[in-house]
Amino acid sequence: MWYYIRHYFDPDFDYLHLKPIADSTGRVNLRNLNYVQNVVKGQVLAEVLPIVENMSPLPERRFIMRDPILPAGANTEPDPKNPNRLLSSINGFVFYYNKEITVKHLLNVRRNIDLHTGNIVFVGDLAVHGNVTSEFELRANNVMVKGIIEAAFIRTNGSIIGEGGFKGSQEGKLIAEKDIRLAFAETGEIRAKDKVAIDGSCLHCNIYTGSLMVRGRLAGGTTRARHKVYVAHQLGLISALPTMVVLGQNPFLFRLVRKIKKDQARLQEKMDKFEAVRFRMEEKGEEFIPDKNYLLVQKKLEVLQEKILRLQPHLNEADMSECILIVPGEVLPGVVVTIGDVSLKIQEPRRNVHIRRIGDEIVIREPAIVHKNYM
Repeated sequence: MWYYIRHYFDPDFDYLHLKPIADSTGRVNLRNLNYVQNVVKGQVLAEVLPIVENMSPLPERRFIMRDPILPAGANTEPDPKNPNRLLSSINGFVFYYNKEITVKHLLNVRRNIDLHTGNIVFVGDLAVHGNVTSEFELRANNVMVKGIIEAAFIRTNGSIIGEGGFKGSQEGKLIAEKDIRLAFAETGEIRAKDKVAIDGSCLHCNIYTGSLMVRGRLAGGTTRARHKVYVAHQLGLISALPTMVVLGQNPFLFRLVRKIKKDQARLQEKMDKFEAVRFRMEEKGEEFIPDKNYLLVQKKLEVLQEKILRLQPHLNEADMSECILIVPGEVLPGVVVTIGDVSLKIQEPRRNVHIRRIGDEIVIREPAIVHKNYM
């Protein structure tokens, strides 16, 4: 009896010759090229099946064999329930290597992320050996970029490392479930639930994180951290542009509440228009009967208000005694420090200080480092 291999991926996939694919509406996005064939642990990759009489069409000759042997390569395994099926044993991308079906967890892109690669969504770890150019997206478990990250969007389930730095041009966003480390950062949004570390300077960025360490300057923008911010060289700008540091809040809950309030304001505008119609009708002695749109907007506003009331009390749940801003270098006038619901604007230059809250007051003390380790 003869057998053949049925593949549950494209065995001829070639990442060097990609073509955009139309979506369900027929539209083609030139930035979505499906650069990689994702597979997850336990997914069926291939199956050995018998060739039956009068089979049409016949399988390709190269996948026909005398004996039912799976071409099992690295990070694959036979299905315990069916030894003629091959499964992936990890999350990663699938391909043929030395005539064996293989899965790898680390995807190396040895060029820039641009129109040649398109956006990349990958279930494993991703290493980019060039730049991530503006308006492109990366989504992966962990991402390392050796070049510059421009005004791109990167989101990970783990960490982001930017060895060449980040130039966000106001549009770039880096979002990590764990940590972010960058050579430098300029004019972008940075979100990391655990920690952000910047080896150089951070200019005009909006940061949301658990703790922040900047080895150079932190100037402009707003930093929202749960507990600690460390700035080695200089905090603030010699200009009218403010530098704000907010400690003690849940930065991610703050973003959520702010988004809900924006949605609430948008819906309130619609409700105000309905109420204006109601007022004009009542002036004329006519009866206003709420329609489906009115009732829907009213219901949505009630739901959003309930969410705000539920979330608002949890914004400042951090232990204020653990919140600290450490600056061994210089703090410039104009910096605004908020810890919980108390704010302080720095009026004169200070050096080698730490700033924290004691009771209902924010105090500035010397020296900057009073413990062995703050971060």
